[in-house]
Amino acid sequence: MYTKVIETGQPAHFEQHFQEDGFEQWFEVIAVKFEDGVSVSFSDITARKVAETDLKTFHERLRSAFNSSQSGFFIYDAVLEQDQCKDFTLVDANELGIYLMDLSKEELLDLPMSASIPGILGHSLFAQLIDVYQTGHFLDTEVCLNYDQNKPQWFHLSAVKLEKGIFLSMRDITESKEREELLLIALGNEKQLNDRLAQREEELTQSEEELLFAAP
Repeated sequence: MYTKVIETGQPAHFEQHFQEDGFEQWFEVIAVKFEDGVSVSFSDITARKVAETDLKTFHERLRSAFNSSQSGFFIYDAVLEQDQCKDFTLVDANELGIYLMDLSKEELLDLPMSASIPGILGHSLFAQLIDVYQTGHFLDTEVCLNYDQNKPQWFHLSAVKLEKGIFLSMRDITESKEREELLLIALGNEKQLNDRLAQREEELTQSEEELLFAAP
C-alpha cells in the first residue's frame, strides 16, 4: 500500500481495524508521498464505527420485526400537484404487505396506489388516506377490498402521516368477519325460532283456556 503511494505519488485513504486480546479499535489512515518516503496520519474513528455497527444492528432488528408482523406494512410517498395530494407511490413494504398485494416488490415499488389496489379510486378509503396526509388525522377503520373478485376481503386498516407521505398498516380480518356474519345469521334464526315458540306457546295457552271455558 505505502510502496504504491511512493511509486505513483497518489495518496491512499482507508480504514484500518485492530483487534487483539479483547481490545478493538478503528483508525482512518491517510498516506501521502513525502520526499522519498511517505507521511502517514492516523485518526481514531472507533466511536463512529461502533455507532455505525449499533445502527446497523438496530435496522436489522427493526426489519426483522417489520417482516414478522401479522399485519402488512406499507410506506407511501405522496404524489403532489400544486401542493395537493393526488395519489401515492410505494416506497417500502414488509413481506406480508407484498404478499397481500400479490405482486413482486420490484413491481410494486414506485407503483401508484391507484394502480396497485383494485377499485381504490372509486372507494371512500382513497379520499380518507389523502385526508390523512393533508390534515395529519389518524385513520383506524375496517374496509372491504376486492383483491379477489370472487371473494371480497376485509381488512383492519390504520394510517398515519409521515413527512413525505403515509404509513399504512393492513391486517386481514376476512375470517373473523365471516364468523361474525354466520353468528348474526345464527342469532337471527334463533330469534325467529324463539318467536315461533312463543307464538306456539301462546296458541296452546289460548287453546287450553278455550277448552276450560267450553267444559260443562
